[in-house]
Amino acid sequence: MVGGLAFVVRAIYGLFIHPPFSFLRSDAGGYIQRAQALLDGNFAADPNSTFFPYGTHYLLAAVLGVTGRAEWSVGIAWALLGTFAVVFSMLAAQAFMPERPRAVVATGLILALYPPWIEHGGFALSETPAAFCISAAAFLGVRFARAGRLRDALLLGLVLALGTAFRPQVLTSVAVLALVFLVRRRELGTPRWTAAAIAAVPIAVVLIFSAARMRYHTGHLGLVSTNGAFNYALGRCHAHTLAATESPRSAFQPPGFLRLWRFREKSGVDPIPALDPALTPELTFKGKVWQEEPARELADRCIEATGPVRQVKYGLTHLLLLWAYNVPWPTTGPVAAVSSFVHALLLVPGLLVALFRSLKKTGALALTLTAHIFAVFAVAIVFFGEARLRMPYDGIIVLCAVWVYADWLTRWKKSPWRTVAAEP
Repeated sequence: MVGGLAFVVRAIYGLFIHPPFSFLRSDAGGYIQRAQALLDGNFAADPNSTFFPYGTHYLLAAVLGVTGRAEWSVGIAWALLGTFAVVFSMLAAQAFMPERPRAVVATGLILALYPPWIEHGGFALSETPAAFCISAAAFLGVRFARAGRLRDALLLGLVLALGTAFRPQVLTSVAVLALVFLVRRRELGTPRWTAAAIAAVPIAVVLIFSAARMRYHTGHLGLVSTNGAFNYALGRCHAHTLAATESPRSAFQPPGFLRLWRFREKSGVDPIPALDPALTPELTFKGKVWQEEPARELADRCIEATGPVRQVKYGLTHLLLLWAYNVPWPTTGPVAAVSSFVHALLLVPGLLVALFRSLKKTGALALTLTAHIFAVFAVAIVFFGEARLRMPYDGIIVLCAVWVYADWLTRWKKSPWRTVAAEP
């Protein structure tokens, strides 16, 4: 029922309200262009095609190829992926708190009608496929922790591998999850090295393919994409605009940084914290956008110019920007603004409690979920933070918040103070 509701809402939005092909600018336009180039048989080596992860345009090419390039097919495909993200989040809730069926249904209903996930189904971007993979990983991680089945280990490795092709930051989840199962092995049960090896196989296959693809296009070793150094320079320099001098139209402006910079001129007050450029708010480096060495050199200059204290401040600012001063790009308008405010107001307090609980020995199972949140925190600290970066993890955030609030409600119902207050 919840899955049906999620699909109907997303299909209507992606087919009639905001079809993905109605937005062909920026990242989305690039993904669609690269997908169409693949369908045209253009497999020539092109270093520029490595700047973004390849998973999204490969998936778009597959969907369009199967349907004879029917534009509506992308809307349906993204609606299905978004629906499965909701379903897997609900299954994760059921596996995590089977004794609370109402909390499980609440998790599913919130996400079925969750505006950021619905709206992003109308864009040919990586967020929806990434949300599918991360939500599936959340479910399979909990189920593997409970039962230790090799099948779940294999499927967990598979969805994490696929997620890496859409968002390389998922590799951080792989590392944190591995650490969780190692450090909490007594609470979760002794990990079977066979299971770890099985989970690693699909991840290794994707990384080997990624490295071969990178070598083919650039002549250099690498993994999924070449934008890591570029994003690292943005975060270490705190510039709201960065471009490569030898690549036309290569200027990138992280929405979090840009809106933080423009906050005063729009509101009349200084943001807390303010954007604090290491050099200047707009930077360039000499080279192509996909060349990592000049971007790393720029990042090193910024680190040297600022020192460790300001760099720590940058990282903390990035964490704040996962929620504050921006909405999940490219969505705009009152729906995006209100849903972002409600998310921060209602979900973040529960999430913070869940993160704290999961670090206790009794919270080992919860840690298999919050591991993904700690992973995105690490990515934000090192690179940069924005709501779009966080959004694929919102299924886990909703689950964690519902878990905490359901627990509080149960305790309140059992509280002697409630019984006394109810007496005439």
